[in-house]
Amino acid sequence: MKSTIKILLTMTMVWFAVMTNAQQPKTALDLNNRLASITDSLYSKGQDWGNKFVETTNTRDFASLKPYRENIQHYIASELKVVKGMKDINGSENLRNVIIEFLNYENKMIDNGFVPVEKLPQTASDDDVKKVINDLAEASKDEADLLKRVSEAQDSYAKKNGFTIEAPAESH
Repeated sequence: MKSTIKILLTMTMVWFAVMTNAQQPKTALDLNNRLASITDSLYSKGQDWGNKFVETTNTRDFASLKPYRENIQHYIASELKVVKGMKDINGSENLRNVIIEFLNYENKMIDNGFVPVEKLPQTASDDDVKKVINDLAEASKDEADLLKRVSEAQDSYAKKNGFTIEAPAESH
């Protein structure tokens, strides 16, 4: 019985090591693409929250925003672990650190901006809603600058490693 447990434990540890290593980017371009996918996914999740917020301004069911916010926060926590555990490839330290800073900023912004919105009661006045919107705008005021730093770090990393960054597609 003990040997069966040892074998299962060993197999589990080997599987975990293989899976962890398999998720590590192998090239500079792979690492760049993996980090870029984080900001893309976070943007999409933020849009989902924003769309739900527009809906809640009519229904006044602000608590319905909570699952959207929690989804974003779980994603951020998961990605922070991944990025912090990544092995640097060809000078990726700055890019990785800026992504970590960005994720930490987003998490703080969500705590300070999103959570107060979902705590509004259904009886909230228009002035109450305006106040939390203004507070959210204040909490997110540095987001554009931080995203610019992410973009600059990504451009620098691409130049250093001989690949180009595609311009984002314009949405109409």
